Amino acid sequence: MKPLWIGSGFVQSLAYPNFVALISRNVRDERRGSVLTVWVMASPVGDIVGLSIARAVLERYGDDNWPVVMFVAAAFVVINLAIFLVFVREPKEDTVGTSGEDAESTALLGSSEDDSASFFEIARRVWIVPGVVDFCCSVMALKVVITSMLFWTPYYVDDVYPTQKKYSIVSTQLFDLALILGIGSTALMNRVFNRWIAVFLVSLAVGLAPLFALPYAHVLGWTVAYIFAVGFFVGPPAALLASTMSSDLGERAEARTGMRSIVGVISGFVDSAGAVGSGVGQILVGAVAQSGGWHSVFSMLCVFVVLGMLSLTRVARMEHIELSTRASKRIDRELI
Repeated sequence: MKPLWIGSGFVQSLAYPNFVALISRNVRDERRGSVLTVWVMASPVGDIVGLSIARAVLERYGDDNWPVVMFVAAAFVVINLAIFLVFVREPKEDTVGTSGEDAESTALLGSSEDDSASFFEIARRVWIVPGVVDFCCSVMALKVVITSMLFWTPYYVDDVYPTQKKYSIVSTQLFDLALILGIGSTALMNRVFNRWIAVFLVSLAVGLAPLFALPYAHVLGWTVAYIFAVGFFVGPPAALLASTMSSDLGERAEARTGMRSIVGVISGFVDSAGAVGSGVGQILVGAVAQSGGWHSVFSMLCVFVVLGMLSLTRVARMEHIELSTRASKRIDRELI
């Protein structure tokens, strides 16, 4: 079974960065962020729907019939493939234009694209793009928190409220709902302030409070409220960094260097870093919970949120400088 699980994970991992690259290539600049935001919101929607279907299947066929759930999941994969083949077309060429500001900018990676360059050469060039390492480190740290909350909060609720176990699975669904609402709200805040990274940092800072307070709640209502708040404030930065922000970063790098295929590589790097964080988080939570209890677990998750924030400080300064430069150029053009 393990080789099958590994193979399934490998195949599924190929889809995410390529979807980001496909959307980036086909959607105009002014709409790309909105489309990617809606696309990211579909992921927690799928979690809620999938979990509900799995529960319904197990209730009908028995708790031991997990293979039936796997067949149902495979049916959804086939449906998704059919929809993709019917509605998705080849990317349009030259949809990414080079703006005047990008033409004036210094190339980040040096020369224009060499079509014969290997994947590893392209990856090496992309790795030195300012922001890629920052996004990878931040998503890695934040995914420790998000995945741990998704998978471990039902066990936490069962442990703390043993007489109300029927609400344990609801905590996961509420966390996904919070992710959906949080992603939409974060995108709206960016439309107002036009500062993605600054909005992320504020959201993460606010999310630290309910995460730290969670083990001190001794009423189920407050526990659920804190779980919802963590999903609303901490979840969106991790989701949007691997999609919308990776796309924006890749588009700017493509425009400045002439290299293609950067968006998919950047998104793949960031998403892979998130997968590493998810795996490490599951190991750490189990070990810490066994040795130090749930208080230690949530304290550890707070530390990872702080690490995610610290990883974004450099790109926050870069964002501020870039927006200030654009504003200065716009004022100069208006004066002329």
